[in-house]
Amino acid sequence: MLREFYIRMLLGFASKPRGLISKAVALLIGGVLFLALIPWLLIRFAGWILPSRLIVAPGAAAVAAAGLSLAAGLFWLVWAVWTQLTIGQGTPNPAVPPRKLIVKGPFRYCRNPIQLGAMLYYLGLATFISGFAAGLASFTIAFIAGSLYHRLVEEGELRRRFGGEYEEYRRQTPFLVPRFRRK
Repeated sequence: MLREFYIRMLLGFASKPRGLISKAVALLIGGVLFLALIPWLLIRFAGWILPSRLIVAPGAAAVAAAGLSLAAGLFWLVWAVWTQLTIGQGTPNPAVPPRKLIVKGPFRYCRNPIQLGAMLYYLGLATFISGFAAGLASFTIAFIAGSLYHRLVEEGELRRRFGGEYEEYRRQTPFLVPRFRRK
């Protein structure tokens, strides 16, 4: 019942055209939430659930891996947000969603490139700050939470909004792990 209520609410948001200011505010809120607040909460939670001996300053190899993960995550995030703005005419924020189904750019390779980018970003940031165990915990929590949201809520909303076009895209495009060769 709550799921259905939330899907109907998202459909209501999608039915209203939004201007440039709404999109800018949505991006600002999303940026603060997903690039600062959520990572901070994940790192704090990892520190709470992991034994203290696993929360260590990262060594040189972990710092290098964290840097690569941060860069890859930010690449996927920026590319996906830009694609939503330019092709989809919306934002990742559910209150100002894309107006069109996006099947180009990073969405050509997986259906959830923003989740992929966020997971890699959280892995890199938490590894850099608190070590690999905290990075892995952050990555895992983001994977579970994001996947549940996309499977239970977002896919239902997209099915209703885009119908067969979304179903065809869903059949051809992997959920999260990019496939760089399409059939």
